Amino acid sequence: MTSIGSYLGVAVAVCAGVLTATGFAALAARMWRRSLGRFHHARTKVRSLAAGCTADYFTAVLGPPTTRRTVGDADGLVEQLWLDPLFHVQGIINEDDTVVRWAVTLRHHRLRLEFQLPPSGEPNATVILGRTAFAAVDVTSVNNIEAFLGARRWHYVERIYFGNPGRYQPFWLATNDSVIVGANVSVADVAAVQADHKGEDSAEVKGWWQDGPGLDAVDGYRAAASPNTYSEAVPGHDEDPYPIGPDRDHVRLVIR
Repeated sequence: MTSIGSYLGVAVAVCAGVLTATGFAALAARMWRRSLGRFHHARTKVRSLAAGCTADYFTAVLGPPTTRRTVGDADGLVEQLWLDPLFHVQGIINEDDTVVRWAVTLRHHRLRLEFQLPPSGEPNATVILGRTAFAAVDVTSVNNIEAFLGARRWHYVERIYFGNPGRYQPFWLATNDSVIVGANVSVADVAAVQADHKGEDSAEVKGWWQDGPGLDAVDGYRAAASPNTYSEAVPGHDEDPYPIGPDRDHVRLVIR
């Protein structure tokens, strides 16, 4: 009996030790996820996303969308937003439930969101949102620049296209005013110079721009400012009836 009792005592002690170790491991895992681990987990989620996936897949990765609405006058297109404390994700979804374009906007300066452009083939540049300047992407790959400055809203967007090395997908880098992270200088100089040239409040330079009024300001902005938003679309989907990343006036309604 003494021998059996001893064995039982040892077994109970071992089980208690295992349970204690398991509890400590679970506690450590929770602490990790709530501290530095949350940045790793956020990066993993964002890296899992791609244009051409279903909206259900985005929901499986990110959780239920925060908002859903029809996009402007674009027939059949719906915008869903996933608003996370570390980042915003915008998905533009067609009638087949396919995410034809998505964008991620940096919300926390400690989150490292890194993208290779183009994602296949030899990279033109490595872009880290909020850290790498626009100028890291060769200007010959930029075929559209849009800058806007209003009474209280502004944005700066570059459309980037690599052809076959980029899988014929359009890409965008932008400073989105829903979250001011990475905008080291004001877009006012770019918008003002181009607006003066065109005689309007917003300005756009299309094509393989090489020279002309206002480009010194563009070069200065590209060298000084960092994008806080990355976006990509399926091949052939390059219309812009909606903003690159979430709309500030929409986001502020649901974020307290």
